[in-house]
Amino acid sequence: MTETTPAPTTVGARDERADRLRERLVGLARGEITGIAGMDLGLDYRDGSLRLRGHRADDLLDRYGSPLLVFDAERVRSNARALREAFGRHFSDVRLCYAMKACYVGPVLRTLLEEGVGLETMSDLELQLAQAHGARGPDLCSNGIGRSDAYNRRTAAASPFLTVVDAESDVAALERAVSGPDRLPVAVRVTPPSRDSGLFDRSGSKLGADHSGGSFDRVLQRCLASDRLQVAGLHAHQLTHCADLEQFRSAVRALAAVAVDAEHRYGIRFTYVDIGGGLESRFLFERAGARIEDFAAAAAKELAVLGHEVTLVLEPGRWLVADAATVLCTVSGVKHNSGREWVIADAGASLLIPLPELVYHPLPVRLDGRPWRPTAVGDQTCDAQNVLCQDAELPPLETGDRLALLNCGAYTTVFSSAWGHRLPTTLLVDGDRPPEVVFGPEQQSAFWQALHGVDLTF
Repeated sequence: MTETTPAPTTVGARDERADRLRERLVGLARGEITGIAGMDLGLDYRDGSLRLRGHRADDLLDRYGSPLLVFDAERVRSNARALREAFGRHFSDVRLCYAMKACYVGPVLRTLLEEGVGLETMSDLELQLAQAHGARGPDLCSNGIGRSDAYNRRTAAASPFLTVVDAESDVAALERAVSGPDRLPVAVRVTPPSRDSGLFDRSGSKLGADHSGGSFDRVLQRCLASDRLQVAGLHAHQLTHCADLEQFRSAVRALAAVAVDAEHRYGIRFTYVDIGGGLESRFLFERAGARIEDFAAAAAKELAVLGHEVTLVLEPGRWLVADAATVLCTVSGVKHNSGREWVIADAGASLLIPLPELVYHPLPVRLDGRPWRPTAVGDQTCDAQNVLCQDAELPPLETGDRLALLNCGAYTTVFSSAWGHRLPTTLLVDGDRPPEVVFGPEQQSAFWQALHGVDLTF
C-alpha cells in the first residue's frame, strides 16, 4: 500500500493562521483604556464608570440585559465626514458608497443615507435592502459577480449611477436586463498587476478582470461594443485592513496606469475612478499613526497622470461602521489555567466571529483602583479557537463584573448566527434621544421560531 503524506503546506498554513491570530488578539495599553475619551469614540470614564455618549454602561445593561450591541450614530457621521472632507480637498467630486456587506442594521444605513453617503450593493438582497431604506438610483453603486437575473433586472430598473462588471458572462447577463433608450453606466473591475502579497485581490483570483492576462481587455471591449451599456468608469478593490500609506499609494498608482493605458488604446475617457474600499477601521487606522489626509493626497497625486478630472468613488465599509459599535457584556466565569487567567464573557462567536483580521479590544466597565494584571478573554462556546482577546491588561474581574468590547460594528451582525448562545440586544444611541431598540428579545424569539420552529424565552 502506498503511504500518503499530507501536503507540506497544510500544517504550516494552520500554524501561520494561529500566529496571526495571536498577534492580532492583543488588548489596548492601560493608558489607552483610561484615556479612551481622547480617541473620539464617544466613550469616557466618569467617576470610574464607563459611559457611551453619556449613557452609563451599567445603566444600559441593567435596563436592556446582557449582552448588548450599541451602535453610535454620531460616530458613523463623524467617520463619513472625515473621509469626505479629506478626499474633498483634492477632488472636485467625491462619491462615498458604503459597502453594505459590512453591516445591515437599518438605522445605521439610514444615518449614512441622511449624511449623503450612497450604498454599494453586491446582490439582489442588498439592493432590495438599500431601496427599502430609501436609497434611489443616484445613491447606488451596483457591484457583484455571477449576477442573478433578478439582480440585473432590479439594477436596470433602479438606474444606479454606476454598475460594476468584471466578467464577460456578467456583461451578457446585464445586457439582457437593460431595455429602453438609455444605456446603463458601467465600470469594469480590473486587477492591475502587482507583486504585493498583502493585497485582497490579486491576479488569477475570483474577483476582477486581470489586466496582464487579457481578460480586462475582453470585458472592456464587450462593454464598448454594447448598445445597452455605456463605459463610464474603472474600478479596482485591492486592499483590506489597510493603514499602510505606501501600500495604498501603490494600489492607486497601478489603477491609474491601467486607466491611462486603456484611455489611450481605446480613445475613451473615464468619468469615474472607483478605488474600492479596504481601509482599516478608523480607530485602528489612526491608532497605527495613519492620517487619512495623507491617503487622500496620495490618491490625487497618483490619479493626476490621467490629465483630466474624475469623480472619485470610494466604497468604505469597515472604516464607517466598525468602531461605531461597542458590545457590553457580563463576565460569566473566571478560571486559572497553567498560569493564565481567563475571563469568560457572555458575548461570543455567534456575533463576534473569531477571525484573525477582526479585533475586539476589552475595556472594564468600572475602574476601582485595584492593580491590573494580564488577562485573556474568551466566550462561552466549547471551541478553543473562540478567543476575543489573547493578551489584555485589565483590573481583576469576577463573575458578574462587566466588560466592553470595541470595534464591533463591521462583519458582526451580518455574520451573526443562532448558534450556541443568545444574540445581543442591539441598540442605537443618537444624541439626546432615548436608545432605540433595533433587535430585542421579541425579535430574537421570532427569529428562533421562524428558523428552527421552537419558542424560546430571551
